[in-house]
Amino acid sequence: MLIELPELVIRRCGAEEYDGFERWHYCASRPGLVCEAFLLRGIAGEKAGIITFSYPPANCAGRNAVFGKLLKRFPQAGGQRLRAVNAHFRIVSRIVILPEYRGLGIGRKFLIKTVQFCSAGCVEALSASARLGNLFASAGFKRCRPAESEKKMRLKALLTQNRIPLARTSKAQRKKALENASYAQKEKIQRAAVNLLKSYGSLSRRAEGEILEKAVEKLELKPEYCFFIKNPKLIREAEK
Repeated sequence: MLIELPELVIRRCGAEEYDGFERWHYCASRPGLVCEAFLLRGIAGEKAGIITFSYPPANCAGRNAVFGKLLKRFPQAGGQRLRAVNAHFRIVSRIVILPEYRGLGIGRKFLIKTVQFCSAGCVEALSASARLGNLFASAGFKRCRPAESEKKMRLKALLTQNRIPLARTSKAQRKKALENASYAQKEKIQRAAVNLLKSYGSLSRRAEGEILEKAVEKLELKPEYCFFIKNPKLIREAEK
C-alpha cells in the first residue's frame, strides 16, 4: 500500500522498522503488541518518520469514561471484554518524525493519513503533555481527562496518612518513612501499590521494594485520553 503526501510517501512496514527511530523517542524501548506500522519516506527514499498502532491496554480510565456503557455489555469473565477492546480499538503507541522534518506540519498530516488506514473502529492515544494533546486535537481527535481512579486515590491516602512523601525524587525519604510505619500499614500500602500496577498491566516480576517506587511513578501520570472514532456505530454509543 502506498499513500502520498506532497513530496512524501507513506508505506506499511513491520514493527522492526521502529528500531531505526528509537533514539528519537523519549521512551527508550520498542512499543509492545504492535499490529500495524507505517513508514514515512521522502521523495528520494530517505526515511522521515514512523507511526505504530498497538493493541490497547486492557483497562483505561479514559476509555471507560467515554465508552463505559458499551463496554459493560461485554463481561470481563472469560476475556469477553478484552476481545471486544482488541477488536474495535487501536492505540497510537509511537509517532516519530526525524528532526530535519519537524516544524513543517508533517506529523499532523502523517497522523491524519495513517489513522484512516488503521484497521479499527476507534483509534486512541494517551497524551502526557499539552503539546501531544494539541497534535492529536489538530488531527481530529477528541480529548477527555478522566477523573482519578479509586486505586490511585487509595494509595495516595495511605501514603499521606503515614507521612510518606509522594514525589519521585524522595525515594530515600520514602524508604525511611515506610520503615517507621506499622506492619499493618505496610501491608495495606503494598496491596494498594500492587492493585494500582495491575490496573496498568505493569506489575510483572518486580522485587518487593520496587513495587512501591513504580506505583509512585504512576501516581504522577495524568494522561489525557484522546480518541478518533471511525465506526459510526461507536459514535452513536459514545453519545448515549
